[in-house]
Amino acid sequence: MRAQQAPARELLAAVGLVRQADLRPAQLSGGQQQRVALARALARRPKILLLDEPTSALDASTRDEVMAELVSRMHKLSIPALAATHDAHLAAMADWMVLLDGRRVVQQGRPRDVFAGPATIQAAALLGYRNRFTATVLKHEPQCNCTVLRWDAAAISLRVPMQPQLAPGGVIDWVVPADDVRLPPIKEQELRPSENPVLGRVEHLMVRGANTTAAMRCGDALLWMHAPYRLADHHGLALGQELTVDIRAGHVQCWGREG
Repeated sequence: MRAQQAPARELLAAVGLVRQADLRPAQLSGGQQQRVALARALARRPKILLLDEPTSALDASTRDEVMAELVSRMHKLSIPALAATHDAHLAAMADWMVLLDGRRVVQQGRPRDVFAGPATIQAAALLGYRNRFTATVLKHEPQCNCTVLRWDAAAISLRVPMQPQLAPGGVIDWVVPADDVRLPPIKEQELRPSENPVLGRVEHLMVRGANTTAAMRCGDALLWMHAPYRLADHHGLALGQELTVDIRAGHVQCWGREG
C-alpha cells in the first residue's frame, strides 16, 4: 500500500491537492474533484488521454497552474492527449489546435499562429475576438497601398493594408484584437501619427491586476481595448469619459462575404 501512496501523492501534488489527500470525495469542491479526476486518469498511464472540458470546474486562480503541470507531466510520460474545450487558455497550451464550427473544421494549426491569424470571421468568434464588425469597401488607394473601409456602425472611415480581392461597394467582415486598439503613449517621444483615430465614450471598465479592459461606445458599435493599468491611469480612464484611440491598421483583418 505504501508503495502505491508515493506516486499517488506525487500526482495529487501535481494538481495542487496534496493537503487534501486524506479527505473523502464528498469533502472536496467541484473543482477539486475535477483535479482528482485528472490525477486519476494519469495514474493509469494511458496510451492516449481523452479530455472533455477538463477546465470547466476549475477557477481562474488554479486553472493555468494545474493544466500547465498536467501538460508537462504528459510530455514527460510521452502520453498524447486530445481535449475538447471552449477554454481559449487551455487551447493555447496545446501543440496543435483545431477549430470546429457546426462539426466543420474552420481552421487548424499551431496555437500561436491560429490566435494571431484567424482564417474566417467564424474562427475569430471561436477564438474570443470581441471586436468583430462589418464594413463597406469604399475604394483602393494604390498610392498609399491601402484600402478604405466605411465602418457603418460607427459612421467613420478606416484605412487598412491593400485588400485588392475586396470589391468596392461590397460588405465585408473585419476584426481587430483589443490589444491593437491603442491609447496614446505616456512619453511624447513615442507618439506616432494616428492610423485610424476613433472617438468614443467609455461604457465599461474593468481593472484586473496590471491590466485594464475598456469598452468604448462608437456610434452603434462597442469597441474593446486592453491597456496596461499605468497607461490607463495616466489618461484618467473613467466611465463616461470621451477619448480618441487608434486602431492599428496592420492588425485589422478582413474577409469578403460570399454570395
